[in-house]
Amino acid sequence: MESYKCCRAQELQHLRREARFAARQFPPVLMAKYDVFPNPSGDGFILDVQTDLLSDLNTRVVVPLLPQSSAPKAATRLNPTFEIDGRSVVMVTQFLAAVPIGILKSPIWKLDEEFEKITIAVDMLMQGF
Repeated sequence: MESYKCCRAQELQHLRREARFAARQFPPVLMAKYDVFPNPSGDGFILDVQTDLLSDLNTRVVVPLLPQSSAPKAATRLNPTFEIDGRSVVMVTQFLAAVPIGILKSPIWKLDEEFEKITIAVDMLMQGF
């Protein structure tokens, strides 16, 4: 953060302009909340629900997105449905888990526009509402 010196009302002067290093190193693989990945161990997909602020951890919190034919009976708030690449999938929030980042290769979809449904589902699991 740069220091400023006040000269006159509503006028600031820069005291230092040197380059600075980032406060922390950035991970070699950046992953974003609500990215969708292929499920390496089965049908459907994996949805990353972990905050981007914790991207330097070696794990990510994910929820499986299963085809309706493979998913348990859906509860409306806990298990919202989404369209991914023309396929209808169910967010099976009760199967939330942490996985090593190594199994999450390249994202194939992004559900950031569905953040409200996703947040409601995770809140339902954790808080009961």
